[in-house]
Amino acid sequence: KLALLSPGTSSYYNRSFESGALTNDIGTINSGGEGEDRNAFILDGADVKAYLINFSLIPSIDAIQEFKIETTPYAADLGTSPGAQILITTRSGTNRFHGTAWDYLRNDILDSQNYFATSKPELRKNQFGGVIGGPIKKDRLFFFANYEGYRQRVGETFFSSVPTSLMRTGNLSEVNFQVYDPATTAPCAACASGFSRLPFAGNIIPPGRFNSATQALMNAYPAETSSGLDAAGQYVGSNYSANGVDRITRDDIMGRIDYASPNGKDVIFGRFTSEGATADLAKGVFGSGTFPGYGDHYTLPTRDFVIHEAHTFNPTTVLEGLFSYMRAFPYIHPQQQVTPTSSILNSALGIQGVRQDEPPDVSVGGLTPLQSNPYAPEYDLTNQFQYVVQLTKVVGKHTLKFGGEYNRWQFYENHAPRYPMGLFSFGGFSSDPNNPGAT
Repeated sequence: KLALLSPGTSSYYNRSFESGALTNDIGTINSGGEGEDRNAFILDGADVKAYLINFSLIPSIDAIQEFKIETTPYAADLGTSPGAQILITTRSGTNRFHGTAWDYLRNDILDSQNYFATSKPELRKNQFGGVIGGPIKKDRLFFFANYEGYRQRVGETFFSSVPTSLMRTGNLSEVNFQVYDPATTAPCAACASGFSRLPFAGNIIPPGRFNSATQALMNAYPAETSSGLDAAGQYVGSNYSANGVDRITRDDIMGRIDYASPNGKDVIFGRFTSEGATADLAKGVFGSGTFPGYGDHYTLPTRDFVIHEAHTFNPTTVLEGLFSYMRAFPYIHPQQQVTPTSSILNSALGIQGVRQDEPPDVSVGGLTPLQSNPYAPEYDLTNQFQYVVQLTKVVGKHTLKFGGEYNRWQFYENHAPRYPMGLFSFGGFSSDPNNPGAT
């Protein structure tokens, strides 16, 4: 939010996969008309943005010494991205011991209930942690450490259309159109389509016609929470509502050591940061989950190390060197792989040629599809190495900077093809081929 106070910045929620770094998937920062994935994030002089998958470390507020945002035009040593350059410096220890602790809690007890929901969605946000810093050797060696925990539980309300109790038995008398028997399809020279079909008597499909896989999938739909019928007793859908919960857990640990040489010529610091985050998203990363249990489980472990030295030759000449390494390993897989509905796994249904440890994505006309993330499972591994050397020289009223930067990135991807669990759509095969719009 502080970044949005800078000129030329704006926000429009989330556009990219994991939002634009530092926001923890709660908003965006857009600068100069660029997308939020076009910003650079510099922590202690090191680039901490994972370019392939567009996220970065999320430092604790109490561990930040200085925050600064640069927008175009900016200095040549900053221009790694066309958007904003967000510069953050972490705190260091001093000659005095100091520390703080905090805990922030938000609860749904003060929230109102959605008018259309049958219950109030859960909301729990708890952010807690502490920092401590001080001397190891007076005037020479200092330490600083930080821990922050984040626990978020936010309810998601589902509104869906599910089969009624009569529909589950094959009785489709509640739908306002005639259902035809595809098994009676026959050539018809006098018909416009060239084929004819006979209707099911009373719109009732005999139980003996049910395929075992169809029955299992029908039973996987949750029971309706309202009738879904209009005043005439016809099915209109929207007869199911339920609450799911987004569960986000994050733990950040940071340690920093600073050293000042006795002659005052050299200042060295090293920092290590470890972040472990997991998210169980009720509707999935892309919002494709349609029922509780069809979301995504997302893990994101990240490690970052940086060492920096500044050597002062004289009051007008300073040489700096920096090395940093960041490793991130995000992994997404559907909740149906974690806690599957075993009766409708492809292995149980006998569906071959697709992932056996997931249920298929099934879309039936008039009903909300049983659908998971169509791109999962997937995981990415990124290793980023950065080497920077910079010489600063003050000559009279002028400041000259010379330097170079070398970045080495290693990317590894393992993505499932689209719909690895299989996609099945049903609609039209039980209509009158000569009047499909009304049957």
